[in-house]
Amino acid sequence: MFDWSLQSLRDELASVEDTTQIIFAHPHYHNQKHIVHCLIDQPDTVYVSFIGDNLTAQDLITQTHTRFEDFVDMDINTVIFDECDRASQPEFNEFLQNYADSHRDQQIVVISRLVAYELLDNPDFRRRSQFVPISEDLMLFDYARRDPERTLIEVRAFGSGIVYVNGRQIEQWDGILPRQLFFYLADRGMATRNDIFATFWPKLNTREATNVFHVTKRKITDILGQSFTKFGGGFYRVSPSIDLSYDVVKFTEYIQSSVISDETTSARLLDTAINLYRAPYLNAETEVDDKWIGRRREELHEMYGEALSMIAQHKLDKGEIEQALGYFLNALRILNHHEDIVAVVMKLYHESGQTEDALALYDWIKNNLDTDYGIAPNATLQQLAESFRQPSLTA
Repeated sequence: MFDWSLQSLRDELASVEDTTQIIFAHPHYHNQKHIVHCLIDQPDTVYVSFIGDNLTAQDLITQTHTRFEDFVDMDINTVIFDECDRASQPEFNEFLQNYADSHRDQQIVVISRLVAYELLDNPDFRRRSQFVPISEDLMLFDYARRDPERTLIEVRAFGSGIVYVNGRQIEQWDGILPRQLFFYLADRGMATRNDIFATFWPKLNTREATNVFHVTKRKITDILGQSFTKFGGGFYRVSPSIDLSYDVVKFTEYIQSSVISDETTSARLLDTAINLYRAPYLNAETEVDDKWIGRRREELHEMYGEALSMIAQHKLDKGEIEQALGYFLNALRILNHHEDIVAVVMKLYHESGQTEDALALYDWIKNNLDTDYGIAPNATLQQLAESFRQPSLTA
C-alpha cells in the first residue's frame, strides 16, 4: 500500500540497526506524525516539540533543557525532536551535531521536512543515521545508507515538477529551457539528436540547434553536478553513473503490472499508482513553445483515469459499491466519453433507487459526445436509458 499502518511503522522502527543513533523521519513521508505515535509511549522516551519561529541553536538547547526538567529522575534512552523546521537548517544542524555527539547513549528521532544533509556528508554522522520509513518503490530512499559514490536523482513530474539530487532539491534551473530539456530527457530515457532538435528547435538549422543544445546540456550538468546523459549508438541515454527514480515510470509500470497480476496484487499496484499521481504532469508549465508537455500531460491524465476505472472495478467485484461508485465518477471526470463506464454507473444508480441520477448521467455523456464528436451514444447505452425511463412513463 502507499501508506504504512501504525503497526508496519512500528515494525520498521523496531528493525532499525543497533548502531543507528539518529533516525530521520523521511522528509517525503506525508504522515510523519505517525512516527511520533509509534514511539511516544515507549519507556524512557522524551518528546520535545519546539515552539516559535526562526529559532537559533541556543533556542533549541534552551527548550530541550526546559523539557528535560520534567524528567530529571529518568534515564533517557530516546528523545524525539519535533517541529525542527522552526529553526533554519544551519542552526538546527549545529544543535543536532552537538547534541548527538554529547549524547551518544541516546537514540534521537528527528521530525522535520528539512534534513541535515550537510551533516550526512560526514562519514561518522552518516554511519549513525537512518531514514524511516523506506520504500524505493514509493521513492522513499535512505539517504544515509546509500552508496556515496552513486548519484541518486529523484524526478517527481506529477505536479509542478521537482527534482532532488541525493536528497537535495534543485531550486534554480537558470531559465526555462534547461529545466524543460532535463524533464524531456528524463521522460524519454533515450532520444536521438534529431528527436531533441525537432522538439525544441524545429526552426533552427542543424548548426544553430547543435550550439544551443550543447550550451543547454552544459547548464544541466552544472546544475546537477554531473552529466545527466551519455551518448552512444546514436542515442542520448541517462548516464549509467546515475540512479534515476522517476515517478512517471513507476506510475506506468504499476498500471501495466496490475493488468497481469492477481486481483489482490493488482488492486495494490493500482492504489500505489493513483497515489503517485499527485497532479497532472508538469502542471506549472503553462508557456510551452512546443507541444510535447501538453501531449504527455494528456496521455498520463488518461492513464490515471483508466487506473481509477480499474480500481473501481476491483471495488465493485468485492461488493464495495459506494467506494466503487466514487472511483468510477472520478474516472469519468477524465474519461468523459467512455460509454462503458457510464453504463456501469447508470446501473449502480438505478439499483440504488437513484434513477434520476442515472438518466442525468446519460444526458451528460450524450451532450459530451454530440459537442465533441457530433455523434450519439451507442445503441446499448440508449436502450439502457430507455429502459430506465419506461417505469416513469407507465406510472
